[in-house]
Amino acid sequence: YGGTATAQGATKAGFSATTTINRLDYNIKYDPTGAGIGKDVKITLNLEFTQAK
Repeated sequence: YGGTATAQGATKAGFSATTTINRLDYNIKYDPTGAGIGKDVKITLNLEFTQAK
């Protein structure tokens, strides 16, 4: 949680989340690039929400 801020009369909140999943747990075995993709996939979310008026 990045806290809240008010800019131009709008209150906003920011959040960040990171997780790592094993793609094989979701039966994603196909590698179209042939580059030898690893089994772990890192997912990062950066979100900003503006309070409705």
